[in-house]
Amino acid sequence: MRPTISGEIARSLVDSESLLDASRKIARETIESLGSPIVAVFRDRAMGGSSADSLRVLSSWSPSTGEERLARSLLLLSAYRAEQSSPSAGYLFLQAVSGKKFPSSSPRVLLEHDLASLVSGVNDETIASLLVESIKQSGSVGNVSVSTGGITHIAVDDSCSYPIIVSPSFREAFKLTSRRIVVFDGIIESIGQINAFLENCSADKAQILLIARAFSTDVASTIHANNQRGVFDIVPATPGVGIEDEFTISDIGRIVGQKSLTSISYDSSSTCYDVIIERGNLKIHLGESLGREELLRLLRAESSQFKDTDVLKMLNRRVARTSTRRVSVCIGEEFGDLREIAKERFDYGMRCFLFARRRGVIEIDGSLYPSDSLASAVSTCESFKKLLKNTGGALVIDKTVEVAKRGESKDRRSRNSHSRQGSTALRRV
Repeated sequence: MRPTISGEIARSLVDSESLLDASRKIARETIESLGSPIVAVFRDRAMGGSSADSLRVLSSWSPSTGEERLARSLLLLSAYRAEQSSPSAGYLFLQAVSGKKFPSSSPRVLLEHDLASLVSGVNDETIASLLVESIKQSGSVGNVSVSTGGITHIAVDDSCSYPIIVSPSFREAFKLTSRRIVVFDGIIESIGQINAFLENCSADKAQILLIARAFSTDVASTIHANNQRGVFDIVPATPGVGIEDEFTISDIGRIVGQKSLTSISYDSSSTCYDVIIERGNLKIHLGESLGREELLRLLRAESSQFKDTDVLKMLNRRVARTSTRRVSVCIGEEFGDLREIAKERFDYGMRCFLFARRRGVIEIDGSLYPSDSLASAVSTCESFKKLLKNTGGALVIDKTVEVAKRGESKDRRSRNSHSRQGSTALRRV
């Protein structure tokens, strides 16, 4: 029995002008929705429009005809590609499709007082203030992360980070602990070389991060055995193996204020630092450190004295290791069901800042956008119109197809059985 097909198949040929008109209509209504004080209502919150929500609002637009559905799909694909190339480009693309003419404006460098205007596109005072504060706190060398949680807040973590080698046996190294840091610019070859140091650590049950060029096997095993007995808690570590790692000991010594790197001594009055080793990197959490500031000034001064590219790269990497600031932003429960959307808007504002910092800004109708956004939007709009014009239209098909399942009837099984028997008999002859 042959499979049967039932249902309705509707075909309509839509010319390019009709598709373009439908696209303009969808773009205009999407822009109007984004400008509305209330775009969507959640269980406990109402969401206002924002340029950050262009793709979400466009995808939720409800078409009433086949050509509108096709136009929305084409618009959504083009807007997504534009947004990927530069933040805000998807929003400006929709404006361009709707018929808006953009005034000519030249890109310029992003200035500090431009920040509030640049992130205002998120259309939420709390998120905008979080963006401005986190950007100011992170500075030029920091990084910003955002998450959702209980209470909205910003946490700032100052640290320096260096590649370090530690034996997996010293498990405490991979947990955040408060330790005194002792560095030695040499190789620790015997227990006798650090016997007095170990006795002082034992008397104080000290927690120490001991950094040296290398440790003999006897020294490492002795430290580990006493750690297991609870005599003290010492983590021996060595620098990485790169060229920049030659400076790790001297840089850390300067940061923690250790005056001599050629001897090993225990000072019970020295400062304790929160340290952890993550993925092979030692992270030392710092507050205000005069030693670090002095080291940074020295490295920047040296950068101005050299012209060799390799030397400058090495100095820049040392600066990056010495000064690392991590800003953590938490979107709290006061945003209710909008927490994920608030997080997306924060990410959008941060992308705008990162693009604008590298490539400058452009002003459109009193608002600032990353300089590449307008060019990307206009280029995408021209490509979109050219695509519709060159194709001359599209065939829109709506169909509902049902395929009848083949059934195994008794008669059919019987016929198949007789057929198989006949074939067998034939082979026997």
